[in-house]
Amino acid sequence: MKSARQPNLVVFVAEGMPAGAIAALGCRGIHTPNLDRLASRSAVLKRKP
Repeated sequence: MKSARQPNLVVFVAEGMPAGAIAALGCRGIHTPNLDRLASRSAVLKRKP
């Protein structure tokens, strides 16, 4: 019997970096092309203010 494929989960923790400090979350002053590419192909979970 085949088991169900488990989803991958990646959590980024960065001390001293505000939650919206990457371009994928709206920051225009910081360029983060690799994180933006990852976010464009992923589910991005944000905390409500």
